[in-house]
Amino acid sequence: MSIDVVCAIIRDEINRILCVQRGRGSLKGKWEFAGGKVEDDETPQQACERELLEELEITVTAGEVVFTNEIQIQDKAYNLLFIEAEILSGEITLNEHKEARWVEKESLLELDWLEGDIPMVHLLQKRST
Repeated sequence: MSIDVVCAIIRDEINRILCVQRGRGSLKGKWEFAGGKVEDDETPQQACERELLEELEITVTAGEVVFTNEIQIQDKAYNLLFIEAEILSGEITLNEHKEARWVEKESLLELDWLEGDIPMVHLLQKRST
């Protein structure tokens, strides 16, 4: 059974994408899209909204899942659900991450990404918007 994890794709007014760097754990220093595990009683959208409020203190509205990626880490399977989200309010506060950056899509691959997020990075670079 795989664990569902939401990953928020958030753009600013000039179409840069929000990227966050892990501040702890075995993957410390790796870059990712903000998000986290979906709890049993939530939709992916609810999980996305909750996780971003907890991790970054921003209120977002989560839209559709735009891409999924199944990955295996050690003995666990994860189903990454990439969701378009929009910030409604709040200032980004790093509660769990070391750094947050707004990155132009052409520069995304300059960051050291978590392996599971790389296919989404490639998709974002191919899109015109």
